[in-house]
Amino acid sequence: MAMAFPTARVRRWVPPMPGAELGITSNEVFHLDKQPSKIVITGGGYIAAEFAGILQGLGCRTTMLVRSALLRDFDEDIVDGLATALRQNGVDLRVGAVVREVELATGGYRAHYVDEGGDSAVEAETCVFFATGRAPNTAGLGLEEGLMELWARHLFETVRSDVRMVLSPPRFTLFPGG
Repeated sequence: MAMAFPTARVRRWVPPMPGAELGITSNEVFHLDKQPSKIVITGGGYIAAEFAGILQGLGCRTTMLVRSALLRDFDEDIVDGLATALRQNGVDLRVGAVVREVELATGGYRAHYVDEGGDSAVEAETCVFFATGRAPNTAGLGLEEGLMELWARHLFETVRSDVRMVLSPPRFTLFPGG
């Protein structure tokens, strides 16, 4: 008996907010017409941290707006070391900054955010870069028809991933595609 397993890639997830369509993701960053001189990266995961380091190293003034924690669920010593290195290399790292809106501004873009000090904003020349996670591309898998819904609900309720993106339960191992 042949078995079929549905597969779904992932798409970059941008939080719903006014002006979200003005931002870019890691898909578009390699297609910019010119190197940005000033950029805002929103997100606190490894993609955000990698690009913050890369862009700052290339001479782009980089501000990183992190909603809750840099590299959430990673070892605290590693996170502290990374935060120190980013700051020492010139990245303006703002942890606890919840982005609420992106708008066009004179000479670029403005990201409005809320932090412990209240409402604030920071400007970027070329773009606001959303490195805010991924969502499954499940359209077209038949989930809306019900047959797959039960299987998918069971799978996603019982399968969890760890920080290395290894899924469990331990009776099998899956590595999600990206």
